[in-house]
Amino acid sequence: MAASRHTLVRAALGTAFLLVAGLVLSGCGADAGGASPTHYRPYTATTPEGATRLTSASFDEIDALPYEPPTGVQRAALRFVAEQQRLAMDLFLDLYNEWGDPVLLDLHTAEQTHRDAVVWLLGKYGLPDPAGGLPSGVYDDPELQALSDDLFFIGTERFTGALIAGAILAEASIDELEYQLDVEVDTWDVEFLYDTLLLAERNHLRLFVWRLERYGIVYEPAYLSDAAFERIVNTPLERGY
Repeated sequence: MAASRHTLVRAALGTAFLLVAGLVLSGCGADAGGASPTHYRPYTATTPEGATRLTSASFDEIDALPYEPPTGVQRAALRFVAEQQRLAMDLFLDLYNEWGDPVLLDLHTAEQTHRDAVVWLLGKYGLPDPAGGLPSGVYDDPELQALSDDLFFIGTERFTGALIAGAILAEASIDELEYQLDVEVDTWDVEFLYDTLLLAERNHLRLFVWRLERYGIVYEPAYLSDAAFERIVNTPLERGY
């Protein structure tokens, strides 16, 4: 992964701080989103609010799909996605501990299955868990470390800040997964995994945006184009099998 691709995190977070202060987050960014057409069945389970976990059938499907060892570039991308999902898992637990909101605990549990699925796929090819024993909140990738630090600050300032932090992180995940599917992925098991994660992350973006609306806050995208963002948040929660 080229680290420079993720430097837009800093600009996106700059506008996020304005929104936490009570202003409307201004949009920018890449085109992505909407339910991607896929020939795979997504094996997921979704709470009424939208927290979406991968079920055991997803892990079985990863094993059942053809054995196609990822290239060096794909391995680096998988490591990045695994760390990104761990960031979400860690952040939502921290925010749950801060605010006691059970939906944040549901999201932590969901993101645990996302990360586990990426690590499971890595294990299929004998590749190590990229966490490498790192503690919660510590990440090998410097851009993800910066993102974690900033989202923790936003999310612990006030409860609506936690919702904003979650929306930003869901957008970042969608942006990364769409990029990988468009540019890097040419193996069935990785494509299946990324498509399934995208369904889950779109639901998480919906969850955060819809909850912010209950507080009278209009969230505008930090990563996705306006059109891609609207296609997601103006459609119902997606359900797997």
